Amino acid sequence: MKKGLFVAVMLLLALVLGATEDPMAAVNQRCLVCHQDYKDMQNIVAGEFKSRSQKAGTITVDAGASMEVLKISDDIKIKNLTHLNELKESIPVLVRYQKKGEELIGVELIAKPKFEVPENQLMKLDDLKALVQKGPETGNYLLVDSRPANLFEAGHIPTAINIPFPKMKEMLGLLPKEKDKLVIFYCQGVRCVLSPMAAKLAAKEGYTNVKVFHEGLPVWQEAGLPIIVKPEFVRKTLGYLVLIDTRGVEAAKAGHIQGAVAISLEEIPKEKTQFPLDKKAHIIFYGEDTSLAKLSPIIKEVSSWGYSNLGILEGGYKEWVKNSGPIQKDLVQTKIFYIPRPKPGEITGDEFMNIAKTKPQDKIVLDVRSKQEAAAGMIEGAINIPLDELQTRLKELPKDKEIIIHCSTGLRAEMAYNIVRNAGLNARFLNDKVAVLEKKLICCFKE
Repeated sequence: MKKGLFVAVMLLLALVLGATEDPMAAVNQRCLVCHQDYKDMQNIVAGEFKSRSQKAGTITVDAGASMEVLKISDDIKIKNLTHLNELKESIPVLVRYQKKGEELIGVELIAKPKFEVPENQLMKLDDLKALVQKGPETGNYLLVDSRPANLFEAGHIPTAINIPFPKMKEMLGLLPKEKDKLVIFYCQGVRCVLSPMAAKLAAKEGYTNVKVFHEGLPVWQEAGLPIIVKPEFVRKTLGYLVLIDTRGVEAAKAGHIQGAVAISLEEIPKEKTQFPLDKKAHIIFYGEDTSLAKLSPIIKEVSSWGYSNLGILEGGYKEWVKNSGPIQKDLVQTKIFYIPRPKPGEITGDEFMNIAKTKPQDKIVLDVRSKQEAAAGMIEGAINIPLDELQTRLKELPKDKEIIIHCSTGLRAEMAYNIVRNAGLNARFLNDKVAVLEKKLICCFKE
């Protein structure tokens, strides 16, 4: 998240929580990527260690929206370190404190070192790029995306296969029979632990040439390199993204994907001004087939304009038609018209909060956070079924009510929505940040 937006989100959170001069917790938003439970805790500061003053007996922690100064002594209870002298700038820490007057007195400090990948196991961007250009057969490698299937469908590095880490033990058969073959894992970046854990499991299974592209998909995209989007994702999000038919107007007249805009490859750089103002808009390009060689340069160009969600449709128009994807003929759009819209199945924050407040008889709120998160506070009347238990507990859900699903960030809620919908139940999900204190919904905002 860009620094300005990050600060704005934290300020919004402070306002919604009714921040006073005596905050009960200060948590850097980055910490919530792995530690959703932090936002429900009290009397903590969580963020990155910045500095220590031995003379003043204090440490400073970057909590995102604020720099927190805490009184701390040498005999404070510490975890994952043997002495405070081991603290280095940018190490994530959690400090529990007691408030005395205007001072925050640290009583426990827990260091949270980042998940380190051994240097000899790291795959560099340029090396992976060279392998992908050669292809798996010539390069003699297997590239594995360790993220959930829905994220893989929305965009993955070319030549990758999907083995979500939580299902890896069941899917070990997809790994090479040759235990010395190069196997590369990646996920969502250096703060994502899925690929390092997958590499560790592969090594345990006897694979001797395991690498981790730890910078992951974000750095691949930042470099303006292409990602491949599955037709399944495009089918589910038609009308919610920008589709560009790069074959040109004449080819599109004979048939194009429903809702696509026809702009030939050579014309795209000239049409910069008509691209969406929303730099996070999903923009998918397609040709007659996957057309990586043709489309990669245009991905690089449009990426330089600041767009972060660019993709190439796997199989292109031929594969779309082969799989009976919806098409149009004759009426060809040549101008991009894009208005951000909620995803299919999304509920607005206002409606969600109203349902949580009024508890209508025809709806039930499903909380798919972990039991630990739910124990710290749930919406009154909601039921808690953690996401990883949902598939086996679907019978507990009512068939005669609409199921309104939430988690802490929206990611697990969307995954749960797909599970519930596939079971034939009526549902919607909240794609918002949620904080619950005891039984009270105290905030609801988009990142």
